[in-house]
Amino acid sequence: MAGDDALFAAAEALPPELFAVIDGGKFDDVARLLLEAGLSGRPLYLEGGDPAARAAAGHLVPLYEARDLRAAIALGREPGALVIWSWPKGEMALYRHLRTLNLVKIPNEARAEAEAEGEGEDVSGMPAYETVLFRHWDPNVLGTLLPLLEGPQQARFLGAAGGLAFDATDIGRMVAAPRPSGLPPPTPGMLQFSEGQLEAFVERRDDDFHRKIMLYLRDAAPEYLEEHDDAALYAVVSEAVASGDALGLESEYSHGLWAYLHVITDGETTRSKEIRRHFYNAKDDPEKVLEALIADVQAELDQG
Repeated sequence: MAGDDALFAAAEALPPELFAVIDGGKFDDVARLLLEAGLSGRPLYLEGGDPAARAAAGHLVPLYEARDLRAAIALGREPGALVIWSWPKGEMALYRHLRTLNLVKIPNEARAEAEAEGEGEDVSGMPAYETVLFRHWDPNVLGTLLPLLEGPQQARFLGAAGGLAFDATDIGRMVAAPRPSGLPPPTPGMLQFSEGQLEAFVERRDDDFHRKIMLYLRDAAPEYLEEHDDAALYAVVSEAVASGDALGLESEYSHGLWAYLHVITDGETTRSKEIRRHFYNAKDDPEKVLEALIADVQAELDQG
């Protein structure tokens, strides 16, 4: 993970002008925080829309001087909520460009499933693509997706940008890249991703997720993993994540705890039908059930 100074230097090396896009969804009140930091922000959703959706959207923040850049980095780098754009054509042109990226086209999952499962099923009336929200203000999404883009897609995404800089904190990857030379003409219309790109995105995202949990386990339970090389630990984490998904766990925090429990009990909790029933029958959400369970298990281990 890059530090504030490293990201500052990377952004300063880009051509002017600099702008930040800050992920409002990572904060309770991003407008207030921007104001307190001496920054101005423009939501990338139109006026008159749902206030909660506008607050959770990306916010375009002009960076007039070095102080503004440092303030934006201090606010957004650590929670993974900051993408820095180099853009030569002014704030309003970048605002218009970014709004054209808010929605993208992806292969229609329902159509793909119908084609795969229903031999001879007529899908002619079902659209091949669907329109979805693209969280291009999330550096962790961009850190995984941008390497998968082909030249015309890169050109469409970048527009007139001179480059990008961001620290994808969730996946430990800083991107500080000037605009590639010799880009072809951009794809016309809405940015569109292929089925292969989406599959590769999911694979990379899942791989990054597994490796983050591996790092957590190496730190949290080293005495249980002395004989596990990375390949063996990856397999352990894969088993734990799959079982956690089945229990309804969603956050990285809860999957990390479940994997920890899996490791310290040598897989007994993962394979226990009684524990699975406990999750399925509980009225609390799975994360609260897990926290109570791990406290009980840890108490038993401490006594034994």
